[in-house]
Amino acid sequence: MTTFKMVVQTVADRNGLVADFSPLPLENAPGNGYHINIFAVAKDGTDMCRYAAAGIIDKIRDMTLFLNPSDGSYARFGNGTAPDRVNWSSQESSELVHISEHHGKTRVELRSPDALSNPYLVYALLIHAGLYGIRNRLELPEESDVDGALLPQSRMEAKRAAEESGFIRSYWGNDTTGARRRSYSLTEPGQEKLKDDQHAWEETRSVMDRLINHS
Repeated sequence: MTTFKMVVQTVADRNGLVADFSPLPLENAPGNGYHINIFAVAKDGTDMCRYAAAGIIDKIRDMTLFLNPSDGSYARFGNGTAPDRVNWSSQESSELVHISEHHGKTRVELRSPDALSNPYLVYALLIHAGLYGIRNRLELPEESDVDGALLPQSRMEAKRAAEESGFIRSYWGNDTTGARRRSYSLTEPGQEKLKDDQHAWEETRSVMDRLINHS
């Protein structure tokens, strides 16, 4: 994903265009998702993917801060076909997880992450959650649960879920097993820099909207 974004942005820039991978660059239009396909097979060939999917679903709220790291990430949830609830389906619709068969193996498609996430953190956490599901032989919840728990609706809510999560703490480690990584609050200079960046983005989006509307 990192290389893909760099290549696309470079080619776009050379042609006088802007490639935007933010979660919801245009209002009232579909956003940018980073759908991740997952397979899990044991050494003996046993398909373990449904257990892995159950683990990911079980821990998804805890991980959302890292899969959706920007304030704008949460405007995408529930917009168009983007998921906003913790659920799954064997039909391709707006559920968080789509489970299907692919060349005789179970494929799990996670649809909540967006392209502003750090792929190294994302994959590490998904492997961690998938292994949790496999080791505990977790079963999937009821399919297409329209009343499933909501994904965090803001970055602040996602931050609280991560801070309160024993699962996240177990991944981060401790003073004995490794440096404890933390999320940080913005300082006043950081908040000013964020405002400047947001203002610059609004100007960029305004230019893009005018270009699109006149194309």
